[in-house]
Amino acid sequence: MKSFFMLIAATVLLAGCATVDQQISLNYNQLEKPFGRHNGTVVVAIAPSKSGSKNEKGDTIVGALNNANGVHKANILAANTLEEWIGEAILKELRVLGFSAEIRLQIPADAPNGILLSNLLLSFNVNKGIVTDDAKQSLKFNVDLLAKGAKIKTFTVSSSDNRTIPLYASRRELEQIMGSSLQEAILQIIPEIIALTSPR
Repeated sequence: MKSFFMLIAATVLLAGCATVDQQISLNYNQLEKPFGRHNGTVVVAIAPSKSGSKNEKGDTIVGALNNANGVHKANILAANTLEEWIGEAILKELRVLGFSAEIRLQIPADAPNGILLSNLLLSFNVNKGIVTDDAKQSLKFNVDLLAKGAKIKTFTVSSSDNRTIPLYASRRELEQIMGSSLQEAILQIIPEIIALTSPR
C-alpha cells in the first residue's frame, strides 16, 4: 500500500514538473558499410524544407516534447538547419568514397552529376510517460538524380525510429535518434549515386 501511494505521489510530482526546451546538436557519423572507391564530380542542391521552422532566437525547431496525452509542452532545438545537417552528411560520405562534391543553391546545367533533394519532411515527437518516454521520429524527402541537366531518376527516401527511452532522455540520446535516422536515409542514396556516376 505504501508503495502505491509513493507511485501516485511520484506521478503527481512529474505531472507538475515544467518541461523546458531541449537543445541538441545535429551531428552525423560516417556509415560503416564499405562502398569501395569511386571518382567523379557531384553537385548537391537542397530545396528549402517545409520542416524545421525557427524560434525567436533563430534556433531550428526539430521536434516536440509532449506530455502523456500528446499535448505539446516544449521544443527540441538545434543551432544548424536541417538542410545544413543533411547536406554536410552527404558531402562527407561522397568525399570519403573519392568523389569531388560540393553544395550549390542550384545544380548547373553542365554539371556532370547532380543530386537535388526536395520536399524535406521531419517529425520528431517525445511523449512523456511515468517511468519512460516514447520517441517517434521520421525523416522523408525526394531525390532527383541528374546528369548534365537531364533528370535520370526520381525516388523517395524515408526512415523512421520508434523507441522507448529513459524518462527525461539526455541530449545524447535524442542526438543518437536523429543521427541513426539520417544514416538510414543516406544508406538508401549512396548506391544510387554510385550507379549514376558509373560509366554509361
